[in-house]
Amino acid sequence: MQSQAANERISPAPKVLGILSLVFGGVVILMSLIGFSIGGASSMEGLPGAEAAMNEYLMTIEPWASLLLTAMLVMSGTLVVIGVGQLGYKRWARKAAITWGIAGIVVVVGTVLHHYLNVVPSFHLLTAVFADTPEVATMMEGMTSSAGILSVVMYAPYPIINLVLMRKPAVVAAMNR
Repeated sequence: MQSQAANERISPAPKVLGILSLVFGGVVILMSLIGFSIGGASSMEGLPGAEAAMNEYLMTIEPWASLLLTAMLVMSGTLVVIGVGQLGYKRWARKAAITWGIAGIVVVVGTVLHHYLNVVPSFHLLTAVFADTPEVATMMEGMTSSAGILSVVMYAPYPIINLVLMRKPAVVAAMNR
């Protein structure tokens, strides 16, 4: 006869989420560090008026961009720690993942607000200086506007997945052993 403990199936969700947390956290840490290292890089040298316009653009977005990059770096480092806890079915990791999920949604909202309230209008002024034709400006502004949507598509699902799965009864039971 098998024991009752052997018949109980432990949810694999924490282990899967732990692996995903380690991977996603590590990737975003790497992307954030790259973002910090190339923050003010410009390839517009030599374009008439572009240097002044680029400096104004960077001064407009820089404080918020650095704040968001720092938030992403902290959130990602925290996610790596949570991932280790999820892999080990640690009780604290479940609550931490839920808190992280809520904070992640707040960061995504902040990223989108920054993008549409700072980056897009500033980029519009920048393209007015160096875009050869209205079509080029429209295309570049369209790509910049799309990046805000891409931020939601890239960053919102995982916090939501953590919020949903970490509250399921089977996961709660597995993490409370």
